Amino acid sequence: MGLQQQVMEQMKVAMKAKDKVALESLRAIKSALLLAQTKTGSSEEMTEDGKAA
Repeated sequence: MGLQQQVMEQMKVAMKAKDKVALESLRAIKSALLLAQTKTGSSEEMTEDGKAA
């Protein structure tokens, strides 16, 4: 499972639990991942070490 998929799964858990702090944090992480992905111009998923897979 990729890093973005893990973040999305945790976002679902946070939404169901109505955990606003966790959800806000996960949204920020998702945003940072998307920015890094577009910065490299890659359509591939980012890995945990910050490189496109």
